[in-house]
Amino acid sequence: MVSHIHLQEAFKQNIILLKAMGLWFFDGETFYKLFKYFVQSSLVFDSTSLIIYVAKNIGTKNVTDTIYSLPGSLEVVLQSVLFRRNFQLIERSLNNLQQPQFQPRNKSQEKILKDSVSLSKTVFFSFFGLVFVMISMWMVIPLTKKDKVLPTKYWIPFDYTLPVVYELLYIFECTCIIFHAFSNVALDTFFSIAMVQIGAQCDILCDTIKNIHELASDSKSLKNENEYNKMETILIECIHHYNLITEYISLVSNSFKEILMIQFVCSSLMLCVSMYELSLSEPMSAHFFQVFLFQISATNEIFLYCWFANEVTIKSAKLFYAAFESRWYESSKIFKKNLIIFTHQVKKPICLYVWNIIPVDLNTFSG
Repeated sequence: MVSHIHLQEAFKQNIILLKAMGLWFFDGETFYKLFKYFVQSSLVFDSTSLIIYVAKNIGTKNVTDTIYSLPGSLEVVLQSVLFRRNFQLIERSLNNLQQPQFQPRNKSQEKILKDSVSLSKTVFFSFFGLVFVMISMWMVIPLTKKDKVLPTKYWIPFDYTLPVVYELLYIFECTCIIFHAFSNVALDTFFSIAMVQIGAQCDILCDTIKNIHELASDSKSLKNENEYNKMETILIECIHHYNLITEYISLVSNSFKEILMIQFVCSSLMLCVSMYELSLSEPMSAHFFQVFLFQISATNEIFLYCWFANEVTIKSAKLFYAAFESRWYESSKIFKKNLIIFTHQVKKPICLYVWNIIPVDLNTFSG
């Protein structure tokens, strides 16, 4: 007897973080809506001040110390707006995971789904931990200096070194850094976890096709049918399962197509500018490690998207060959005809694109 797997459990920590960053929607929200406005206005104020600072100090040494964070600052603001705009699609994609067709048929498939939930949590906490270390350094390093300096060089139209004013502004900027960083974590890991779940569904569908003869023999729900009819019924269910997978992918792809474009453009800019800043930093200094960790985080952002989307392409490609590994030669003519239709349906691997232009895979990452 296989147990029911709660696939939404994979998104549990991610959803908590999305809610904490003001990126969620509730029915009849009042106080939470005020919190969302505070978060968004803080991010906009933060990004605007940074843009003004860069514009006023362009061509000076001061601007190189902070310009590498500008694309990331703008990226989060735009991605947050797009995520809220596409929230209905996001919610539909989560609800689609509750389909009974996404549940396991045997113990091996149960293990595949449990492993996918475990991997999703590992991905989230690994990226969360990396970003936590980076922003901790970002917020603590200014406190080690003799002068009153802020975590990031912003345009401040008043004397912020005054008592109490400096402390309040420091706390506000640290809050903005937390909103920026963890909003990024929540958005990036949501897509990655969705890809992990799609890959797991391809794996269990592949297992069903390869072992369709054994599943038909062991099926208790189809006990009134002969073995050939059981195989035909399971194959029809597999075709429906694949259609649900493609529907889920379509929802995720439509939700993230603009977010992906912004992510790739901004991350590429961050990598270029941070490499330049790294070359100007004193080796092994605190600022050097700060920029280095920032660069690792920016690289990891693109890597998360490309790696897990690439895994979906690899796993979906196996569906075509799984059909040949089944005992199709011992089946009925109707089963063989339906299997040909299925192989024609899955012969092209699933591939996600950035705004239907750039494939999200390891070739794009390495290029």
